[in-house]
Amino acid sequence: MSNKSNNNNRNSSASTSSSHGNRSPSRSIFETLMGSDRHSGTAQLVGVDWIGRSLGQLFTDSARVDASGEPPKASEFNHLELEEIDINLFRAKKEDLWLGPSPTKRSTLYGGQLIGQALAAASRSVKRDSGKSLHSLHAYFLNPGTNQDSVVYQVLPVNDGRSFATRWVIAQQRGVPIFTLQASYQIPEPSPLNHQITMPKVPMPETVPTEAERYRRIHDDERCPEPLKKVLLQRINRPNPIDVRYVESLDYFGGPRTDPPVQIVWMKTKERLVDDPIVHASVIAYCSDLTLLATVRGSQSALDISMVASLDHSMWFHQRCRADEWLLYVTTSPRAIGGRGLATGKIFDSTGVLCVSVAQEGLMRFKTNNKL
Repeated sequence: MSNKSNNNNRNSSASTSSSHGNRSPSRSIFETLMGSDRHSGTAQLVGVDWIGRSLGQLFTDSARVDASGEPPKASEFNHLELEEIDINLFRAKKEDLWLGPSPTKRSTLYGGQLIGQALAAASRSVKRDSGKSLHSLHAYFLNPGTNQDSVVYQVLPVNDGRSFATRWVIAQQRGVPIFTLQASYQIPEPSPLNHQITMPKVPMPETVPTEAERYRRIHDDERCPEPLKKVLLQRINRPNPIDVRYVESLDYFGGPRTDPPVQIVWMKTKERLVDDPIVHASVIAYCSDLTLLATVRGSQSALDISMVASLDHSMWFHQRCRADEWLLYVTTSPRAIGGRGLATGKIFDSTGVLCVSVAQEGLMRFKTNNKL
């Protein structure tokens, strides 16, 4: 969901995009993480351009609207870029940073953007020929970020051992840390250990309603207020490069209590991505913040929420998978109390292999204080 401050309202939904023209010093975030040269061949850059452009579109509905009240057109988005300004030092310019509406009317940066950018910066510093692959990340949201200033990502190469490498990333605005991420990489090794939980039996994604159909169902619900209907219509018409299909979801307007609350979605990019595992890991990390914390809401009505904010975020990458092929994201909330809720997630590929595990604790406040 969103990033946070220790004492203030924390970051809500947001999005990413940019329009940089031909600034030669800049490198696309995915050029950076792939180690691609700015002057490399067209075939590689096509993939980079699509990822950057489409991730910019991903949160169009919650990022902004123009004077007519409509979301911006897809053609307005270009690259999602990080500028490499020194060794292990990157910058996301303020033009790249997107905000979302907040119940408290204080919009701040989308936490998934910080996770994805920080992971990309960290991965860029691990030598390609080292044989090490990403296996985990752990992040904390420290202070609210805005789109009024650039975000600077400083990568600290904490350790480069024989089997493992560790990177620590600090994201700052105006010298104030807003986010930290620690990522670990390992040389894969043979082991007799090989077990996992079983993927739940669910309908195949082709038989599940699309995101637009889900929004239409909420729109047509007699409990849906008029202001929300307008927002839902914008979302139905938005350009979204990620195909998200809810197999099981919470009742938007609240319903009978079920413990623990569970949400299940199929998700994938709508177009093919480049064949680079770090690209796919970064896209999955970026999208892992989409539905996770919302599961904490349980039987409460979404209309009663006054504030939602991510506190921390962890991911374990058990096995490589592709973000452009169907992934089943199963999220649940084992415990919520005192305004904080824990959400956990499991990401399976379509064959049933558990590829990624996710955990996040978040803050969720309601218009009345007796909801959690």
